[in-house]
Amino acid sequence: MGDKTGLTPLLPFADWKFRDYEDSNWGWPQQWLRSMAQYPQQHDAWLGGSFALVANGEPPQPLASNTAFTTLLMLADQSLTNDTGDKIWLYCMTPLYTEERQLEIDEGIPALLNAFDAHDTPMIVDMNRKNVALE
Repeated sequence: MGDKTGLTPLLPFADWKFRDYEDSNWGWPQQWLRSMAQYPQQHDAWLGGSFALVANGEPPQPLASNTAFTTLLMLADQSLTNDTGDKIWLYCMTPLYTEERQLEIDEGIPALLNAFDAHDTPMIVDMNRKNVALE
């Protein structure tokens, strides 16, 4: 699913109610994106390296009432270099099911990414996507 820029959107643009971001059924991706942007300051930590997993509690709970996704995969997608030479990483945020999180914990990030590839599953918010760890 591409747009005019050739980039793959992270939300299903055709039917996503972007203006209803206050409704947690539609606004949870934006709310979690804001939360991840604030994470380093709120937790005196940083998201670094090629990826990070952020679960909604322990044990992980659904990210919103209308989804079974419980964890976010923050995957380094691109980097930029600022004027002072510091590298700034841009992350792709993909929601995961608990079993997908466990696959990464047990077998590593390559196994999880291979499962997405093996099922030709794009890393977008698809409320109906299959759980690649159960296939």
